[in-house]
Amino acid sequence: MCSGKSTLARSYAIKEKTFFIDTDNLISYYEQKDIPDIFKYYSQTYFRLKEKQCAEWIKSCVRNTVIATGGGFPIYYQEVQSLGKVVFLDIDFELIIKRITAKAKSAKQRPLYKNKDELFALYQERLPIYKERADIVIDANNHVNKILNQLKVL
Repeated sequence: MCSGKSTLARSYAIKEKTFFIDTDNLISYYEQKDIPDIFKYYSQTYFRLKEKQCAEWIKSCVRNTVIATGGGFPIYYQEVQSLGKVVFLDIDFELIIKRITAKAKSAKQRPLYKNKDELFALYQERLPIYKERADIVIDANNHVNKILNQLKVL
């Protein structure tokens, strides 16, 4: 959450002159609802099903594309590495909080954000899984351009 996945993936795709997909945007478009409303009116379980369907579509149909996933995607879709090279943007928790609280709207758009303590628990729970499922770990505490330079290894 707020690690810069979409921003960096979009910038990287532009730089590499290739396509870009944001799975949250794709699901939102398909459902004709934003992510918080999908959680509210259906459920997190329903959203995770949509993520899995999205992953299966990507696996069978998408090539040479930079994909930004939601934060739960590599947690609930354990075969994430079957989709391609997985990059984990490792970012300090305090920077995540700073980004979320910088805009009141940002916090409202995050259905799993209740408060700082619960988010920290989620961060700690997911961190080892992200690292385990990543092919590449990037320090995402820097400016976008510096992070993009680290992505040259792809």
